Amino acid sequence: MIGCVNCNSPLVLNIDAKNNDFKCKECGEKYGLVFENKMLKILNKKKQIKFFINDLSSCDKDFSLKNVYEMYNKGYLDCVKMLNSKYNQSDNFWQLSINKLTSKISHNINIKLSKALNSTDEVYSCNNCMSEYSSEDALSNNYSCIICSSQLVIKNNLNEIEELKKNLIILENNWSTSF
Repeated sequence: MIGCVNCNSPLVLNIDAKNNDFKCKECGEKYGLVFENKMLKILNKKKQIKFFINDLSSCDKDFSLKNVYEMYNKGYLDCVKMLNSKYNQSDNFWQLSINKLTSKISHNINIKLSKALNSTDEVYSCNNCMSEYSSEDALSNNYSCIICSSQLVIKNNLNEIEELKKNLIILENNWSTSF
């Protein structure tokens, strides 16, 4: 479990995306949250944890409202509605549970890894122009590329499997210890 450095409760960050402000839900300890090259970094003056998120399509260097909505749609963030008695309306409070994030990302990686390991579809590719063909299309074209006439080779998913395994190792190494 990853806990807050101040109160040791499970780390849940309340997010103010307009001001790029992140505070522990329980004690208000401030954290920084930054995306760099799809690497999520949670910063505190005492410690830093990071993880490679492989399924967010676009990440800005600074956390923005766009990232909040994207992460909410993918199930990484929760939105808590609270009644604002001053204006008689409800306000949205965005929350990022680090432990929920860890399990969600681990689950997504395991699903992708399982699909890659159990894939029975043969895909052929051209090493010259990088075009890809199904086994039926490759057979109908005598295993030659339609675009450049080069010989097609069967494409394996070993690189994808290795990348997914590497991401699981990064997750375990960077997130397994408490904050």
